[in-house]
Amino acid sequence: ARNLLNTKAHEVELAELKAKSMQEYIGSLPMISEAELMQGIANGTVVNAKDELGRPLLISSEENYSGTFVYEPIATAWVDAQVLVHVLNRLSDPANDIVPSAKGLRLHQVIVRNGSLDLNWLRIPFPLGFQGCDFYETIWAEYLQVPWLMFDGCDFTPRGEILGGSEGAINAGNLEVAFELSFLG
Repeated sequence: ARNLLNTKAHEVELAELKAKSMQEYIGSLPMISEAELMQGIANGTVVNAKDELGRPLLISSEENYSGTFVYEPIATAWVDAQVLVHVLNRLSDPANDIVPSAKGLRLHQVIVRNGSLDLNWLRIPFPLGFQGCDFYETIWAEYLQVPWLMFDGCDFTPRGEILGGSEGAINAGNLEVAFELSFLG
């Protein structure tokens, strides 16, 4: 119970800081590293999420319905868009040395920042999901091929004028999703 209460208290503090100063809020968030992304993909765990005992949260097999958030999610970490694209490129290459979990990659309450998320022309062989994530700049997904793609409780509000970037949007002409594309919450 203590882990859950501490997590919620931290999110309340972040929400108050975000309301006060977007710059201070962004500056207070820890960065997710390439190693953390790779670990989540290899182990089938949600990046930036813990279970009630403080262990990495396993990716749920019940993801077709939005039940992740009963409240407005707030990002608690950030990832560099270029690092995320690098990892996805690396794992999309059939010659890569890491075998991704069949459940793929999930990011939980993360701001994707430092540029647009450029997924154009990628062929991602595993599911990709974002839970309560913030995309303040454009997501480029033209000709992206992926078996499953989910955005659950995500914020696509343009914040470029605050963070020094462009507008937020999704540009996904000719996107190919083999099984399911979901925008939940």
